[in-house]
Amino acid sequence: MVTLSIGISIPLYAEERKSDVPEWIGEFKKLDEKELANKKEGWYATGLPDFRNDAVNGSGLGVIANIFYNGTKTDSSFKYTPYEHMFNVGIYRTNRGTQNNYLAWDAPYFADTAYRLRAYVGHDASFYNQYFGVGTESLQPLYFKDRNMDGSRITRNATFSDFENANSYARNRGPGKEFTSNQHYHDYQFETTYGQFALDKTIFQVFRVWGGSGVFEKFR
Repeated sequence: MVTLSIGISIPLYAEERKSDVPEWIGEFKKLDEKELANKKEGWYATGLPDFRNDAVNGSGLGVIANIFYNGTKTDSSFKYTPYEHMFNVGIYRTNRGTQNNYLAWDAPYFADTAYRLRAYVGHDASFYNQYFGVGTESLQPLYFKDRNMDGSRITRNATFSDFENANSYARNRGPGKEFTSNQHYHDYQFETTYGQFALDKTIFQVFRVWGGSGVFEKFR
């Protein structure tokens, strides 16, 4: 699937233009003095570990990192943007095969021009997504048959672990048929690769015209 969007944004005010401001940017974009004093030149990075655990996807470990390039004080846009380039990276894995991966890039004034470029690509996969129907049907309490046998006692308002344990029992479907269970009857696999790309341009120092597209591929 491919999507395309176009938009225009307009700031609520603009200040008188100064001689040291690049011709394609408005003075109102300038960072305040405190931000400029703390702004570093060159590259730097920040990051956090990502720990998660749930009954469906299992225990997982990952990392989220932001990598910035601020340029130098001689760049014409140094005083008007918090960074020249930002890369956001996320990687996550669980012991049950779930994975999330993405890379985002943002360049507010690409190559010291009025153009802003943004991109986002990723790949996600999960082998244990849950499906219990649509609408109010999915809100019904869990129930199971004892040892997964037809005609056996039915337990209602069950916990998920008891529900899975009971459905793990294999049962005879009849003469000449295989023994089967319902343990993963409500599970489905999901995998998707996606990308989003956007370009915008500042015109007359105050207007921003932008457009973008997205590409998505899903498979199970």
